[in-house]
Amino acid sequence: MILCGTTLSDKMAVDLRVRATGRNLRMAIILVGEDVRSVRYVSAKQKRAAEIGVVCDIIKIDENVPESEVLEVVNRMNGDKNVHGVMVQLPLPNHMCARKICAAVCPDKDIDGLNPASKFMPATVRGIEIILENYYNPHPPAKPAPAPKGAGKIPLQGKNVIVVGRGMTVGAPAKEMLRAHGADVSVIHTKTENPREIMQSADLIISAAGIKNLIKPDDIKDGVVLIDAGTFGDVHPDCYKKAAAYTPVPGGVGPMTIISLLDNLVISNQ
Repeated sequence: MILCGTTLSDKMAVDLRVRATGRNLRMAIILVGEDVRSVRYVSAKQKRAAEIGVVCDIIKIDENVPESEVLEVVNRMNGDKNVHGVMVQLPLPNHMCARKICAAVCPDKDIDGLNPASKFMPATVRGIEIILENYYNPHPPAKPAPAPKGAGKIPLQGKNVIVVGRGMTVGAPAKEMLRAHGADVSVIHTKTENPREIMQSADLIISAAGIKNLIKPDDIKDGVVLIDAGTFGDVHPDCYKKAAAYTPVPGGVGPMTIISLLDNLVISNQ
């Protein structure tokens, strides 16, 4: 089963367009440098924003400026009453600290959820959560019964879940999200011993290592669910035939990150 983020995000966009109507919402994306993938991704965000009636300004900054200049721009956007949401496009140049700059975004405007004080989980992780909700419960009842106290909306209770990578945008917050849903979560990183043996036991793998074709067929068991949040595609395409479901790259997690970002914008300004 293909977990198509493009199709799911298109459905969400219809609802968002209605909720954004008449609000005159504006967001700002701070883009440092001219990384080809970042430029393409930011353009996709701007296009989707326009489709739901949101103005998206792209603030371009030269990659060689000092970190302080980027912080000045962030602070200016924080104080602009006409800007309702702010995000910093990652990755940043090596001489800049992503955690410091993202933490400088005002929590009330942090639609990407990367400030520790933000009321939102990171947009990519929220997008993954929505994908899983749709996969495990594709036809929810009109009035679902309330979940027991402390239970999540996704039936992940007791499932063995592996998160590959422990970065601030996906790995670390994904671990917390999954544990909130009752999953048994392990994290694999560069210093993990016997990663293949660990992955072979997984019911669900979420990978955000950013290493093309890192996960190969021999690393997984039949019937696993694969969520690929890697920029280049962490999961080798030959894995798809063994998986019960998987997100394609492109067209999987990426579109859901964008729509979650915009959903956060609308929610924060209701």
